[in-house]
Amino acid sequence: MAPTIGALRAEPGRKTRGSLPVGLGTTAVEVPLIPVNGSRLGPGS
Repeated sequence: MAPTIGALRAEPGRKTRGSLPVGLGTTAVEVPLIPVNGSRLGPGS
């Protein structure tokens, strides 16, 4: 399973970098994100 945040997607064992646009009323900003996805299942999986 690869988590997806906006257009950012981290495949198993990978990390990716990007930003997510956020509107704050009349102002728009880009929030930097680095999603990380482990190569193995974690506890409770």
